[in-house]
Amino acid sequence: MVNVMMMQTISIAAYLIAGISAIAAVILWFRLNIREVLEDLSGKKVKRQILKRNEKNLDSDSATAILQEEYRLILNEIIVHTEERIRK
Repeated sequence: MVNVMMMQTISIAAYLIAGISAIAAVILWFRLNIREVLEDLSGKKVKRQILKRNEKNLDSDSATAILQEEYRLILNEIIVHTEERIRK
């Protein structure tokens, strides 16, 4: 009987730890802006910013060419940065 009670106590403690960990994970997700970090690492944020700039500067061809060059440079920086993180 003692063995069953001990297992129940361990089970309850494990469920409490799991619940607390889940709550902590959700809090940290929002506190550390993980969504924004993922967008930075994947390049979605940069693409969105460049598309907004392109929409504003559709009137002039030279502005579009400059933005395309900036886009290419930024993507190269993202690729290099991501490769460095992967190597770590």
